[in-house]
Amino acid sequence: MMSEEGYDPTLWARLADQLGLTALIVPDSFEGMGYGWRELGSVMREMGASVYPGPFLSTVFATTALLELASESACASLLPEISAGRTLVSFAAAGNGRPGATREPLRRVTPRSWWRSDG
Repeated sequence: MMSEEGYDPTLWARLADQLGLTALIVPDSFEGMGYGWRELGSVMREMGASVYPGPFLSTVFATTALLELASESACASLLPEISAGRTLVSFAAAGNGRPGATREPLRRVTPRSWWRSDG
């Protein structure tokens, strides 16, 4: 699958709109479905079997990090957008996870409004 985005946006929209997979582990208080690890495991198994080439796994990692580490206000602003499939997210650990590592700044990559770790 070749696209400028690196995934098929039409398929991503269908996974979000028709199946609600982007909302699977997002709590219903943040406009998600509120399912757990068992349901996520079933979906991940099927995505692996079909060799799905999209941003689902990165979305799961980032959503989990937000739920575990972010403030209530950050979750309230980001999770409904993630849940609806309108916002793509990924997870990055600063300093390769080393204790005391400095955090590298994130910078917007234009023209696509992507962010990347610069360092």
